[in-house]
Amino acid sequence: MLSDRITVQLPESGGDTLKKAKWIDLGVFWANVRHLSGAETLRSGADTSTVRASIRMWYRPEIGASARVVHGSVTYEVKSPPLRNVDRRFMDLVCESIK
Repeated sequence: MLSDRITVQLPESGGDTLKKAKWIDLGVFWANVRHLSGAETLRSGADTSTVRASIRMWYRPEIGASARVVHGSVTYEVKSPPLRNVDRRFMDLVCESIK
């Protein structure tokens, strides 16, 4: 079930904003990365592509909405607080990557 390797990163304390923050690795974890949708739009005259994903992993209390996830060459921003499943062993991260 959890067959993808991901790296979870947290913003270092004292960063100006999440976009300019320095990131520290929390660790490498097993997860299940599912792509929900992809969309291409035009922003400020440049093509952009947005990929939404749901990432299921073992529950880790230190991972919140300020985290980001690196899977291969793609970096995803966590868009909402993690959702815990019924048996409270796993959590689902709602993520988005914009290129």
